[in-house]
Amino acid sequence: MIAVLAGCLIYPSAEINLPPIVLDGTASCGPAAEGGDLWTLNAIVDDDYGPYEVVAVDGWLWDAATGEDLLQLPLYPTTDPFFWSSGWIVDEADVVCGDVDLFVDLVVWDSWGMSSFVTLGEATSTPTVE
Repeated sequence: MIAVLAGCLIYPSAEINLPPIVLDGTASCGPAAEGGDLWTLNAIVDDDYGPYEVVAVDGWLWDAATGEDLLQLPLYPTTDPFFWSSGWIVDEADVVCGDVDLFVDLVVWDSWGMSSFVTLGEATSTPTVE
């Protein structure tokens, strides 16, 4: 309990939840044997309460020239609670490997509904925090 003014009491909260974070991430693509492009997304994530509080990680592919969201690709947990990964065969006209305007947001969610993201350029391994 903190007394700020006479007759005014403030009770500090014992629970402060910060959003989970993407510590590192990669997005890469290349031709798939079945046709289309194979997109591989990886994320290393954490949360104030530990990695087991992370409940979802998604990769959002978007066009920087138009600002349009093109595709959402979920990542899945692995045996390492910090590491999430997925691979997808994508055969869509708007999502083309090597397009310089194509970016990937890795979005992480925790069990409290808090989220944060990093933006990756396609086939980039160093995130830019937005």
